[in-house]
Amino acid sequence: MAALHLGLEKIPVIVRDDLTKAEADALRLADNRVTSTDYDQAMIGDELRRLNEALGLDGKGIELSDLGFDTKELDFTLADMSEIDDSFFVDDVSEAVENQKSENETVSQDIDDSAAPIGDALGFKRVTVAQSRTIRDLMGRLVTATGQGGVEGLIIALERAGNRV
Repeated sequence: MAALHLGLEKIPVIVRDDLTKAEADALRLADNRVTSTDYDQAMIGDELRRLNEALGLDGKGIELSDLGFDTKELDFTLADMSEIDDSFFVDDVSEAVENQKSENETVSQDIDDSAAPIGDALGFKRVTVAQSRTIRDLMGRLVTATGQGGVEGLIIALERAGNRV
């Protein structure tokens, strides 16, 4: 129809006779996947399930993941929705929420104890040489004032300064 609309008398095509039906279907599905954004999800699911079975027999190394679908999409689309995994359901929601809070606190503590670049905390990564000398001088004074060096002394000094503001 597009060729007629453009007034073409001949339509350029590529004929591939070296593909099995499953390979041709896979190629068509991949081509549509990368050139379109409007999908009939049920039809795609049916086609992927059929191809998954067919390619398992004669796919010559073709993987469904090569068709432009990510692993989550394939897993969801190929899943048998009639089989419900009831392990995701809980008997006591309050208990599950408290357990999740406890797990989150443990993970947060592990993350809090890991090292982070100083630039992430300060908001800048580089200073001039003159600024570096000034910072070293201030850090020396912080050690004298707080009795602590490094990060601990800086945090104590900043907390004291914050209380005065």
